[in-house]
Amino acid sequence: MSSGKSTNAHRMLSLLLVPPYPAALVSVLLGSGGGRMVGDPSLHLHLLESDQNYYSRFAIVADGPTHTHGELDNGLRGVYRTLRIGRALDACAFLVVEKGTLVCKDDTRMWLESDHGRKEPDTTVLLWGVGCVPEKHEWAKKYVFEKDGTIAPAQNPHGVCLGVQEDEHATLPKVVFVKRTDMRRRLVFARGPVLEQHMAIVEEMKRARLAERAALKERICSTVIARTFCETLKRDGFVALENAVPTRLIRQAKREINRRLGAGAANLNAKTFTANSSITALLKESAVPTALSKLLGGDDEYWRSQITSGQIALRFPGDACPNATNYDDDDDDDVRISASHFDGVRRYWHIDGIPGESNGLSYGKIHNFDCLCGVLLSDVQEPMSGELCVYPGSHVELAEYFSNNTHVLETLRVEGKGLPSGPETDALFKRRAVHCLGKQGDVFLVNYMTAHFVAPNASPDIRYAVYFRVSSSQHDGGNISILAPWIHWDGLNRMCPDRHGGSSHHESDAIESLSAMFPDVERAVVMDVLAACHGNSDSAAEHLLQLSR
Repeated sequence: MSSGKSTNAHRMLSLLLVPPYPAALVSVLLGSGGGRMVGDPSLHLHLLESDQNYYSRFAIVADGPTHTHGELDNGLRGVYRTLRIGRALDACAFLVVEKGTLVCKDDTRMWLESDHGRKEPDTTVLLWGVGCVPEKHEWAKKYVFEKDGTIAPAQNPHGVCLGVQEDEHATLPKVVFVKRTDMRRRLVFARGPVLEQHMAIVEEMKRARLAERAALKERICSTVIARTFCETLKRDGFVALENAVPTRLIRQAKREINRRLGAGAANLNAKTFTANSSITALLKESAVPTALSKLLGGDDEYWRSQITSGQIALRFPGDACPNATNYDDDDDDDVRISASHFDGVRRYWHIDGIPGESNGLSYGKIHNFDCLCGVLLSDVQEPMSGELCVYPGSHVELAEYFSNNTHVLETLRVEGKGLPSGPETDALFKRRAVHCLGKQGDVFLVNYMTAHFVAPNASPDIRYAVYFRVSSSQHDGGNISILAPWIHWDGLNRMCPDRHGGSSHHESDAIESLSAMFPDVERAVVMDVLAACHGNSDSAAEHLLQLSR
């Protein structure tokens, strides 16, 4: 763009900042303004140096998902995304169309706009548009690139330009209008050869990232289709996917978590769910969607769309440890967890989704899903470090238990209590609990019905992890997968077939009868329920009747 002149149609650019960066931006990213420490030392160094290191540059980035605003007066729906200042590698690419409109290249329904079209200082600047095709670019605000490097609205009665403002709810600062005379907050952008050189480097880096992702996807693909992997998952109800999340995504997520801790957030040990892009990127930008598509069907994009939030789950030193701390005689730095104390912890396992006041889930429904994905953000090399623990094979044992005790399911649904934990644990589960140890970047895939708990943290370190809960497109909110844990895992069932490889004459007759009784229930569901009821067609009919209500 040029000052006061229309731009060439459809020229692409990124809004790259040039150093020295405004004091408000340095304050936010270094933490000197709010007392927070964000990012790594190399990032801080580059912020303070006015050099030409294009790899450490900052730009306007689109953060988080696209939101729907609701129905407008003309019946159309508005769509928008938040704009922030982030790494130039992640810059939002714009198309400069006629008369200075900046249209988002990745979603041309949206353009650079301000909240409710206002132009006063401190008005939020965002991507906004109309969720329809053809796009309504004629409604967009027009901008000019001023001689001092600032970007301002073409109609500018308040003398504003693009600037920066700290956002207490996010790591990265947001984009707002500020007075052009506000030297502390206004943003100055690159143009000409500097911008062209930067964009060439960014494109090269993006190609390298795509190549990295393709190589990771290929490796994960070969891992999950291996028969040993599939058999382990089906037998045990969980499996480890090693080194599935790149280090850069781990660092981004930990930076956001540490920012929250530094800002005085609560322990983040169970109830903190967030849609922050640094957290959701752990799955969205890793190879985990590829693994899920191989195991449960669907494609990578479907699974990325499933990942709308993640649960930050930290375990601090001393969590679930005895009140009176015992230390090992040989090493005073190590807390000793007795066998009796661990027994008290492990017997009170759970499965997710049971309604209750402690987790905020509404009564009247078991909020089940298909797969729990746990991402390690720190190495967990020794037991009793706050790690996830599971009972291998418990998914089958619990399904059988509920098949024989349907009244317990009803009690769980209505009252949120009745799991056969505590004294019943050792009689129910045949195998000992397993400690899920691993390194940062490892992902544990766990069937919904696999019983689990968290070990005490006797280590000196915080256990960092994030959990995601996802469901196949076949999951309709019902509870069939409680009785048939693998019912929605189409890919896994194809790669590792089990009892459905063949049926006896008696089983075939029962399946035909039940299918005729429940024509709206898929045949595969009928087969799984019948198997869970050990071939008892009367019991299976009762379950199918309950599930079809």
